[in-house]
Amino acid sequence: MSDNPAKAYVERVRRARKDHWCDGCQCACIKRGDHYVRISGVWDGGPASYAWCLEMQELAASVKITDYVLVGARAQLVDALAENVLEFSNT
Repeated sequence: MSDNPAKAYVERVRRARKDHWCDGCQCACIKRGDHYVRISGVWDGGPASYAWCLEMQELAASVKITDYVLVGARAQLVDALAENVLEFSNT
C-alpha cells in the first residue's frame, strides 16, 4: 500500500477507442475495442490519469492492493506477490 493515498480517486472500466499503453505492466497491450481500466485521481503531485489492462487490474485485486502508486506499479505488484508467496509457503 502507498504511504501517499489519493485525495480524490475514480476507477472506471472503459472500451478503448484507440490503442493505449498499460501504465501498470508497461506494455502496449490495450488495443482498440478492448476493455481497460482508467484510474484518475489527485495525489500530492497533482491530478493524474492512468490506463491499466484488465489483467493488471485483476492481478492488483488478487494481491489486495487498494491504493495504487501508479509510477512503479509493476514493482509494487511483484513485491506484493512475493509477500503472498512467502506467506503461503510458511503455512
